[in-house]
Amino acid sequence: MSRRRARIAFAAAVAALAVTALPLKRLRYLAMPVVHDPSTSSSIPCMTVDDDEARAAERARVPGRVSALLPRADGSLLIGTFDHGLWRLDRAAGSVPVEIGALDGRERFIDALAEWRGHVVAGTHRGAILLSADGARAGVLAAGQAVSSLAVTDGELLIGTAHGIWRGDGGGGDTPLGERGPDGETLRVTALAVARDRVFIGTPDGVYTIAAPPAAGAVAVWHPLVFGSPGASSNVVTALAPFGDGVLAGTDDGGTVFVSMSAIAARPFADARANDVNPGALARVAGGVFVGTEGAGLIAVDDARRHARRLGGTAGARISAVSAAASQLWFGSEEGALYTVAASRIF
Repeated sequence: MSRRRARIAFAAAVAALAVTALPLKRLRYLAMPVVHDPSTSSSIPCMTVDDDEARAAERARVPGRVSALLPRADGSLLIGTFDHGLWRLDRAAGSVPVEIGALDGRERFIDALAEWRGHVVAGTHRGAILLSADGARAGVLAAGQAVSSLAVTDGELLIGTAHGIWRGDGGGGDTPLGERGPDGETLRVTALAVARDRVFIGTPDGVYTIAAPPAAGAVAVWHPLVFGSPGASSNVVTALAPFGDGVLAGTDDGGTVFVSMSAIAARPFADARANDVNPGALARVAGGVFVGTEGAGLIAVDDARRHARRLGGTAGARISAVSAAASQLWFGSEEGALYTVAASRIF
């Protein structure tokens, strides 16, 4: 054994011994469980991934990685990219993407898109940029913050950042929500979803929940994914989508995990590559959820979480963004390709 490996092994053993003496609340800072727990055994049922015959049609391409998608009521599609700004694709056949928004610097890194009070909101690495219907800039919320996610509840815009949630009001103002974890910790938000009367907050430490609409200074309930039944192999949440009476959480290497106020249940994929879910790459449709993975293509999971199918032609692909409107699914790749397919061809 090399000296470096010996040191790593020794450090891991010391950490494992130390953790057993920690109170449970401190374990939220671990991405993987290091204490034995029956729920994390190798007996966790895995979903096999079968290849489906259905295939999507490539519709267009943009420069760089597709990082967010927003289908609109007029049939157009807004496309957020990583370092290449915001683009609009009109519904007319043969149309090509056109850049909009005049985004600059860190604003060109877009992680989320939403519609709110007649505006498009682009969650960027320098605030949530408000755009009018024609793509012109109309303001900014959470200025200077790196925005990971957006959600709307009761007409209120929630903006997820590395320093907690901000909210936008109808007058164009913004304020930090001031929510905290059970130990008073600031939540590093990676994903947001609203399901029934709760806001689900994804973080590197698991899922937290607060009431919807949220009250200022709310204390969030912590849901550690690694202590579910069965538990996940990771607490790191990359994406959330409403599912049943809770949400389906995508993780960085543990596949998907169902989280509600009363249950946590992991169900990884048998294809290990499919367990790396890309940031924000979950889309809810009638019949199931589409999952964009980092190297295993686009995976469709049915409502019962018993079956998983990979869309034909996507094996090995890095699907970096997924969104759905009505029965039509859109997804984008790391290479900038945009595809569309009717969800009913899978479910």
